[in-house]
Amino acid sequence: MNKRGNLLVNILIMVMSVTLFIAVIPMLSGVFDIARGCSYLNCGGYIDSTATGGASCIATNQTYSASLNTENLTCTVLDLGIPFLVLGVIFCAVMMIMANKNPMEQDQSYYG
Repeated sequence: MNKRGNLLVNILIMVMSVTLFIAVIPMLSGVFDIARGCSYLNCGGYIDSTATGGASCIATNQTYSASLNTENLTCTVLDLGIPFLVLGVIFCAVMMIMANKNPMEQDQSYYG
């Protein structure tokens, strides 16, 4: 396959990968939100949208509680988790396109 064909295949693979990653972001957001609850890290400003209890920290309510300790550095890392993943996927996609190699071609050095 020539370089133009490789570029088109790489762009197609990049579009499919980014689409799949975008579909996974809501699940990742939910996982990060679980850690922000008051029984875990108690990140300031986090409000559990499905909370059934009052302001207390019970199993069904993970809303921020000022009476508990807060792990500020860990909360910041959690807040930056999804943006770093997005940047990583974009970086990998751009590097794959810039390399412009055939993704289906196997290295011939492995064969006798």
